[in-house]
Amino acid sequence: MGKVKFIEKTHQYLSDKGELISVSAFMEQFKEKVDWKQKAKDKAARMTKEGIPTTQRQLLALWESKRVKGSGAGTTLHTIKENEVLNHHAPSFYGKTHAKKSCTYEGLDKFSIPIHDIQNDTVYAELIIYDFDYMLCGQSDKVIVTDGKINIWDYKTDKEITFKGYSDKWHPKPKKLLPPVSHLDDANGYIYALKMSLYMYMLWKANKGRFKPGEIVIEHIQIKRDTDGIPILDKHNHPIQLSCTEIRLPYLKKEVIAMLNTRKK
Repeated sequence: MGKVKFIEKTHQYLSDKGELISVSAFMEQFKEKVDWKQKAKDKAARMTKEGIPTTQRQLLALWESKRVKGSGAGTTLHTIKENEVLNHHAPSFYGKTHAKKSCTYEGLDKFSIPIHDIQNDTVYAELIIYDFDYMLCGQSDKVIVTDGKINIWDYKTDKEITFKGYSDKWHPKPKKLLPPVSHLDDANGYIYALKMSLYMYMLWKANKGRFKPGEIVIEHIQIKRDTDGIPILDKHNHPIQLSCTEIRLPYLKKEVIAMLNTRKK
């Protein structure tokens, strides 16, 4: 198997077989595109009509601030959590001590390790997971291989994890994802389930069934936010953690295969 090089600055996955599409980019094709400028214009008009003078520009600026600061807070927490695993002399999961492994670095560039040779009773932090048949690649926050099973864990700092698509009095029907997964609501809970299920499937496939699928778990970390929903940072510029809840997601293997069938091998 080849090796994948991740360039963080451009968020590219490169290999001697060509550039791989990121799992995040792949997932976008199953979501309806949103015209954020029109959405902001419509919402500003409604708010102004309801007595809260608001402009399209104000809303777009607020949404962009929330996106940038939310993403930054999430990245910081991911680094903190990754270091907690890698710096622990004997990390314990599922009631037993695990060995720990991670990808390698050359300067700022990150390189994959052979995912077809993952080992039992081992935790992999920020593992690059790839598939050259479909030319797809992504990274899972924490892969725990134990008792002959692959367990996919991810950290999320979303304000909430929901499984119901957006709706309001103007659009009462919950928004759905696009075919072939249009039976699922366009909600972050299902999007994360699909993405993490894809990682599970790619790892299972790479190891030719040596391991069985185990759990798919989100560690939902609630962070302190202001009234606009923007993360509040401490004196070290770290997000302030309030609580952490484990959310177990379904393994959507059938849906993953249907999505992969939209790409030619």
